Amino acid sequence: MKFKTLVGAVVVGAIFFSLGVRSERGEFDDAKKRVKAWSTPALKEARKRAKKIDKQLAKKLK
Repeated sequence: MKFKTLVGAVVVGAIFFSLGVRSERGEFDDAKKRVKAWSTPALKEARKRAKKIDKQLAKKLK
């Protein structure tokens, strides 16, 4: 599994975990709005970091 895929899976898993925890208290809609607000920029940043690390590892492995 590539590093980028792993990072994306962790981010998505964290989003769904936070929704599941908050849904127990009946705050699912509020939690969904909060997660939606930060998920897109967070995913973009995670992809950027993963791509940078991937390039660094590729250079080291050459």
